[in-house]
Amino acid sequence: MKFFNSRKRIAIGAGVAVIALGASTAAFAYFTNAGTGTGTATVGTSDAITVAGSAAGLAYPGATGQTVSFTADNPNPGNQQVGVITFTGVKACAAGTHWDAVASKCSTGGGSPVLTDSLGGICETASGAASNPNNVTWYMAPVTANEDVLHGATGQALTHTGSLVMNDLASNQDLCKDANIFMTFTTS
Repeated sequence: MKFFNSRKRIAIGAGVAVIALGASTAAFAYFTNAGTGTGTATVGTSDAITVAGSAAGLAYPGATGQTVSFTADNPNPGNQQVGVITFTGVKACAAGTHWDAVASKCSTGGGSPVLTDSLGGICETASGAASNPNNVTWYMAPVTANEDVLHGATGQALTHTGSLVMNDLASNQDLCKDANIFMTFTTS
């Protein structure tokens, strides 16, 4: 009989434990309802993206346009988008020199670069209009890129390209022979 009595005590103890456990879980019940709240955050600003273009091959008056590949630098801590790339002009430098944007002259480079004026005139007439006016030496239609440039990117290749055309003008374009062309762009 004593053995049966112990089982009865264990069963009663287990029953009390189950009841106690049920009572403790009931304490976590709650109601839900809609509400309102407020919060604050600060949004950063943007710095200009820099776009660079590079034309493949040599240009000749009246020849097929040269493919212009683009890269972009984004100094911002957030991604930004390049929408439309618009060709705004050229600076033409004689063979052996390149455009120095800081000095605003053509330069031979090196430790003490020799600075000269650009070729100017007919070699620097340009248009970035939607259609070629055919009365300028250089033409490139706007390029709709709509591409994201990653935050902190340097030289990120863009997939869209342009086509730089050297128009064949009625006037003599010999001054532009062997010139190094520096293109300028704006982006939106």
